[in-house]
Amino acid sequence: MELSIALPPSPHRVCVFGIGDGVDKAMVTKLANAGRGHYEFVTSLDRSMETSVMNAMRTALTPAAVDLSLSLEPSEDFQLEVEKLPTAVYQGESHVITGKVKSKVSRRPNKYISA
Repeated sequence: MELSIALPPSPHRVCVFGIGDGVDKAMVTKLANAGRGHYEFVTSLDRSMETSVMNAMRTALTPAAVDLSLSLEPSEDFQLEVEKLPTAVYQGESHVITGKVKSKVSRRPNKYISA
């Protein structure tokens, strides 16, 4: 049986703890991934619950990247206007950066833009 989990879009992230030896690891992992968060497994022989919670909090509160910027080489033929960059990116997140390309010439340019 395939487990499928979908959460509505939200600015919040979900941290999931799998406690015990019989925990469903696939469900814990998929819940955390769907919630753009982190997961921790705590078994009877593993580290303490306090250590696991502190690790999850550290991961949840520490961005992987901050103060992002985007720069491209200037061109005579076009101008790129980026609409908005995220202020921070956290572990496991992905972002799509959108913008507008404005041609400075009346003909269609023969250049392709890749970033």
